[in-house]
Amino acid sequence: MNVSLHIVGWLLVLLFYSSVYGRFMGAFAPALLHTLITLPFYILPTYYLAYFIVPRFLLTHQYLRATIHTIYLILFTVFGYIMTSIVVILIPTPDFFYMSGPNPMSVDLFIHLIGIFAVVFLVAAIRLFQLRQEVEHERLKAETDLLKGQLHPHFLFNTLNNLYAQTLKKSDAAPEMILKLSSLLDYTLYQTRHPYVPLEKEIEGIEAYIELEKMRFGERLDLSFEINGSVDDKIIAPLIFMPLVENAFKHGIARHDNQGWIKISLKVMRDGCKFVVSNSVLETRKEVEYDSQGIGLKNLRRRLQLQYVDQYEMDIQTETDAFIISLTLKNWEPRHVDTLSAG
Repeated sequence: MNVSLHIVGWLLVLLFYSSVYGRFMGAFAPALLHTLITLPFYILPTYYLAYFIVPRFLLTHQYLRATIHTIYLILFTVFGYIMTSIVVILIPTPDFFYMSGPNPMSVDLFIHLIGIFAVVFLVAAIRLFQLRQEVEHERLKAETDLLKGQLHPHFLFNTLNNLYAQTLKKSDAAPEMILKLSSLLDYTLYQTRHPYVPLEKEIEGIEAYIELEKMRFGERLDLSFEINGSVDDKIIAPLIFMPLVENAFKHGIARHDNQGWIKISLKVMRDGCKFVVSNSVLETRKEVEYDSQGIGLKNLRRRLQLQYVDQYEMDIQTETDAFIISLTLKNWEPRHVDTLSAG
């Protein structure tokens, strides 16, 4: 809670209602005094409704309890305000407060109460909106983190198996494989905690992934990775492209004993980019279509919906001997959700 902001807000409320009541009464000084004395009946109901009833009952859909507490709050405010106003009338007040106007109670009681509850319910509505936004952001953050965590489990399992095989053979490739895996894990586990990452970092992660898979498949793999345009000063939501590359290896190479090919291209434009991955397939058309609905791509679609709302296009094509996925991002800055992807 920003205390100074709240103090300024209540001072503005005090001056506003003093001015309004002063116009009714024809005198500002008595209106200011009366509003100042009754200001607790603006403040206390506001904070009780905004910081107790709203988060504890309204946000948790306990509407009956919220209604009961609100009724108690209204009754307390009305009774307390009336009693305070009576005391103000009975207690002697310096004459200069009334030299240019009548007693503050000459303003209709109903008008005063409308003024009080206008502030109370307006602040409560703003607070409810803020809390709902915070809850939604936390939900999206948790969902996004879960989806990111589901990207590489079978890849990691396969890589570790391959690394184990290489160490058994005492292959010279084992140390380099460990280095590449370490680099990839550093990116996927630590650097992707931020909402955005530099595009070049995403590319470095993809290249580390590709190098590991090259070590795994050897001569069975025919791969090309082409980048057109400048990647400098571009940012992107992390691990957006990786599922497409992973999908190509999983369905284009891993399931077959024969040689296969993968073509990857990234076209960088001023207001976005286009990432295309195509791979050879030996499955029937029906099997390819089934694979295109796999967990990895479903997770990617969900992440795109969360982070690139109305700012992306994803197209999947199945041909006789090829499977092609293209992803176009129309904006370099994803949906601004600082709490959504930050670790």
